[in-house]
Amino acid sequence: GIPLIKNVEVLCHNFYGKVEKRHKEEFITVEYSDYSYPKKNIPCISDFSLASLHFSGVALVFPGRIVEEELSEDYDSQCKPRNNLDSDPESKAAELHFHPSTSSDDHWHVTLPTGEGVTAVTVSNRCVAIATSKNLLRVFTLNGQNFSVMGLSGEVVALTSYQNHICVVRHASYP
Repeated sequence: GIPLIKNVEVLCHNFYGKVEKRHKEEFITVEYSDYSYPKKNIPCISDFSLASLHFSGVALVFPGRIVEEELSEDYDSQCKPRNNLDSDPESKAAELHFHPSTSSDDHWHVTLPTGEGVTAVTVSNRCVAIATSKNLLRVFTLNGQNFSVMGLSGEVVALTSYQNHICVVRHASYP
C-alpha cells in the first residue's frame, strides 16, 4: 500500500474506487467511484497490505510471512523478498479475503499453505487471482471455488485483469 498519511494507508486506488486501511479505527474503507454502490467498512481482522477493487467486489490480502529457511537455494542473499515481514519461525499463513460489492454476508476467505506468500492480487467480473511466492497463479471464482492453479516460470512483477482475461507480467532472466 501507499505509506501512511494521517493514519490512513491506501491499499488500492483505481478506476473502480479506492480501498483504505484506517489504523486508528481498525477497519478497511471501500469507496466505489460509482456512488450507486454502497460505501463499506470492513473490520480489519488481519494485517492486510494488498487489495484489488472491482465493481464485483474487493479482495484483501495478508501476504504472509516468509522466513529465510523457506527460500529456494538459488535465492540471492543480497535481496530481500517483497513479502518478508520478519524472521519469526512461527510464520503466519497468507490469507485472501473477498467481499462482494452487492452483499455483506457472502464474503469468503482462503488460507494458503505454510510458506507460500501472496505477491499480487487482481479481481475481475468473473474471478479473483493471486500470484504467490512459489511462482503459482491461483484463480478463484467469485464465490470462492478454486478454479485453477498454474505454475509460472518467473517471479510476478504485475498482475491485472479485464473481464475474463488475466494478464501476468513476470520477471525472466538468464544467468
